[in-house]
Order: sequence, then C-alpha cells, then structure tokens
Amino acid sequence: MKTKVGFIGLGNMGLPMALNLLKSNKLNVIGHDININFQKKFKSKGGKILDSLEDLINRVDIIITCLPGPKQITDVAFGKKKIINSLNKKKIWIDCSTNSIGCFNKIKKKIGKRIVNFIDAPISGGNVKAKTGKLSIFVGGKKNTFNKVKTILNLLGKNIYILE
Repeated sequence: MKTKVGFIGLGNMGLPMALNLLKSNKLNVIGHDININFQKKFKSKGGKILDSLEDLINRVDIIITCLPGPKQITDVAFGKKKIINSLNKKKIWIDCSTNSIGCFNKIKKKIGKRIVNFIDAPISGGNVKAKTGKLSIFVGGKKNTFNKVKTILNLLGKNIYILE
C-alpha cells in the first residue's frame, strides 16, 4: 500500500514539488490549495484534490506544507481548519514553507508533546530546481522522523542538509 501524502500549497514552488512526488508512482498524493487555478493544474496532471483541508489531513499519513509565509502557515496551522488539532503521534508534518523563527517557535510551542513527528524543511533553489527535483532542503527535526521521510525528501531535492 502506498504512503498517503497530503500536499498543502500548490503554488509556484508547491505545484512542481507535488508533481515530482506524484510522478514517482511511489506515493498516493492528494493536494489542497485555496486557489482553484492551482487545484486545476494539479488535477490536470493526474493529481487528486480535496477541497476540505480537514478531510485531507485526516486521510493522509504525511502532511507537507509549502506556503508563501508565516501568515498562511499560521492560518493553516491555527486558523479555522486547524491542522494542529488533527495531528497525532503517527502523522508526520513536513513544513517547506517560507517561515520565520517566531512562527516556527509558535508552532513548536502549540504542538508540544502531542506530536513528535514535525520536520522544519525550508527549501532553496527556486521554481527551476523545484521542477527538476533538485532543491536544497535544510532539515530540522528528530533524526528518526527524518529517516521516515528521507525517501520523500530525496524526490524533492538533491542537496539535503540535516541541521542539528
């Protein structure tokens, strides 16, 4: 059975990243974006879309967020849909968003001990590297969690740096 991955944020960086996961045929990738045009692009390439963020979170094993900034991350994590309330100790959350240390610390504090499987994974390389799957990814999180998602990160990037 394929691992179920929910990809939240199908914009300029997220769409090519999600498509690389989809092309691998190793994962069951479900996408979500508030922009209907990004949803259509993902769907036109064979991707599955769920309009409900809560449904997506509840149906997947791994959540990847790739959002433009702290406001969007905060909205998804703590806003109406509250990703944080659907997390459990089995689910892994990888955040590849453009984030700030303040937002990251807020997420970490709110998550607390309820989830141990959070990976902060900022990306570098722009849209071109996202399309080719050659991003640089800077991974912060627990080593055992990283080992569980290493294969997925290798589909997205060629330069994986573990920050300790």
